Amino acid sequence: MDVVASALSSRRVDGPTVRVATDNKVKLGTLLSAIPDLTSGMPLSETCHCQRVVEKAPSGRPGTYRTSFLPLPMMVLALHILTLLALAAGGKALKLNRFSRSQNIAEHDRGRARSMTNPTAAGNGGLAWKRAVFSIPATNQVLLYTVEIGIGNPPTTYECIVDTGSGNTLIQKSVYKITQTSLRTGARVSVNGAIGQEFLDRVIIGTQVIPAQSLGVMNGTGTDGLDCILGLGPTDLTSGTISTGGTVPTVLDNLFQLGLIPIKEFGVFFSPTTGVSVTDGELTFGGIDANHTVGSLMFTPVTHVAPSSFFWGLDLSVAYGSSPFSPTLSGILDTSTTLILLPTDIFAAYKAAAGATLSQTVGLLQVSNAQFAAMKNFNFRIGGAIFSLTPNAQLFPRALNVDIGGSSGDNFLIIGDVGTPSGTGFDFVLGMAFSERFYSVYNAQNSSIGVAKTPLTGAITN
Repeated sequence: MDVVASALSSRRVDGPTVRVATDNKVKLGTLLSAIPDLTSGMPLSETCHCQRVVEKAPSGRPGTYRTSFLPLPMMVLALHILTLLALAAGGKALKLNRFSRSQNIAEHDRGRARSMTNPTAAGNGGLAWKRAVFSIPATNQVLLYTVEIGIGNPPTTYECIVDTGSGNTLIQKSVYKITQTSLRTGARVSVNGAIGQEFLDRVIIGTQVIPAQSLGVMNGTGTDGLDCILGLGPTDLTSGTISTGGTVPTVLDNLFQLGLIPIKEFGVFFSPTTGVSVTDGELTFGGIDANHTVGSLMFTPVTHVAPSSFFWGLDLSVAYGSSPFSPTLSGILDTSTTLILLPTDIFAAYKAAAGATLSQTVGLLQVSNAQFAAMKNFNFRIGGAIFSLTPNAQLFPRALNVDIGGSSGDNFLIIGDVGTPSGTGFDFVLGMAFSERFYSVYNAQNSSIGVAKTPLTGAITN
């Protein structure tokens, strides 16, 4: 379970010494009761200053934008960094087989969505230093995906949450190993009262090396679970998270600035799963892996509508079966949310059309076998293309029902309620369940998002 929060926004600084500003969001596991009170930590700022203003650029791929920033009220992005602390307090909180069932998936994802709508010197070790498209494997942990990265010299391998909804790379202090390449900057990292220190350290991603990546080394006790969060969200999400002001360069920023990737872009391929901890996904940096796409990529501009515009946000419309498509909705792609969350009014219509009831045990929609047999495709219209979730793709994996408190024969649905009506500017969240069926591309140069079908879009996994 993953509740997302975001940090603050401060002014963006241009020039060679810029720190990339973004709104930092972290996942909260289910061990809230075990997390120490962090509210006594001094926040970096009670005011925040960043609103993205987007103008159409005269050239480039469709959806190319030029971005600038204007003052904005503080973004209270609350629960994001607490994932690491939840892990520290309770072990492998993000491993499915150790989840507390006191907080169900839908409640967790809604909480993450609520928090996001409050905008307020080392050698390369012999590894490749050349501009190239490269990929790393990703592991399906059922409710989120993780990747392994190396930090330090000699490097230690850490398991990190893949998070397109935050920009900072954060690691738990209790697992962080200081080596000859670790440099404490003296800056304080603070996200919603959770405190840590900034280090610059050598980070290895696949075959490429970032000599001095900013890391938020967060305070806490020990953890034997997931170690860190790899923030792949827009740079603007890191604003106000560091005491020196400005923003923090993301991993994607540094890969591009160092000339290690040809374009400032990454692709995400996830797979529907029937097991726990299966390495069946892939992140591709500097481009895409066409082996995971079927047909053309449909690119669409990052939405102009706040607060979705601060994230990897997009505009789309939806329809169930042969029903008319909805008016245009604005929302986000977020790999650290598990479900697909819809605005309350559209969720209610979907629930009624499917004949579903809300499981009081699991917190997900549930249908009978007969109702499941009669279900229709759920359709997303993005740009000029339609992407359809088959009835089978709308089911949570039955093989994992017991792990979330259900029975093996139950039919739980992966579509949930975002908790607010349509028209708020944060109408939906396309979580991991969406990325398991569709390939997604995130282009920071052109401020655009691409979506394509995959060989597994229509796969039968239930």
